[in-house]
Amino acid sequence: MPLCGRGILYSQTVVHAAPAVFRDEVPYRVGIVDLHEGVRIATRVLASDEPRLDTAVEIVVLSYRDGPMFVARPLSRAGLT
Repeated sequence: MPLCGRGILYSQTVVHAAPAVFRDEVPYRVGIVDLHEGVRIATRVLASDEPRLDTAVEIVVLSYRDGPMFVARPLSRAGLT
């Protein structure tokens, strides 16, 4: 089943001790996202400020040395449809 790539932020926390590949990025935020299709995923959360729980998010792809990584990014009010 294809996924639309959008959902709602269910929970989040900030990571201060990270694996070597993310060492230069601490602290960073991770969260649980409930996708619209009913799938709950754990993923990194990209946001300049702490997003509120129940914030609408979209899943985007970042490129890392060892391959792609999916992350959640809060949708702007203009991006909500």
